[in-house]
Amino acid sequence: MQLNLLAIAAALALAATPSATAATIIAYFGADCGGDVIATSDDLNPGECIYLADQESARSMSYSGVPNQISFYESGGAHDACAHGATLILEGSEGCANGPDGFNLESVLIS
Repeated sequence: MQLNLLAIAAALALAATPSATAATIIAYFGADCGGDVIATSDDLNPGECIYLADQESARSMSYSGVPNQISFYESGGAHDACAHGATLILEGSEGCANGPDGFNLESVLIS
């Protein structure tokens, strides 16, 4: 099965002007950024929302190269594609985020 991680520019001006620091996101089937990799997306810039296609979701996601903050959105309905409030907001740089109990992660917004 081919899984795709799509990137959407939330701000066209930012998408047209590449950042000096691009972020990388890796989605995992397992918690604590373990298990099989679902998808990888790199060269992401601030203002971009990325989400897993084909109604996929990840138990955890790792991130690196995030300049300010990263917001994670749970999978399911209203929160898909970085909508209706983040489930988890972390400071930039690098790390690993797990979905909350009973939920997986579906999308990420970099700022």
